[in-house]
Amino acid sequence: MEAVSLNFGFLSRHDLRLVQIAALAERYFHEDPPGALIRLRQLAEMLVKEIAARHALLPKGRASFDEVLAALKVRGVLPKAAAEVFYHVKRV
Repeated sequence: MEAVSLNFGFLSRHDLRLVQIAALAERYFHEDPPGALIRLRQLAEMLVKEIAARHALLPKGRASFDEVLAALKVRGVLPKAAAEVFYHVKRV
């Protein structure tokens, strides 16, 4: 079954896994809000790791969300507003 996302379908041209996670977050939104937040964090983490990989900044091994965000922050890759959104999703 192909994941369908009303709000994140545009991500399919980059990586279908992004759409699959986003579709789960959308599906869980009303019935399981904590589950939706978990999926949104997974989506944010996957996006951050993809950004880091494209900039050759992905740390070796199993880097945590925090480590990848820090690497992007130090190098100034993410605009401040985007970085704040990722940190907010991480905290929530």
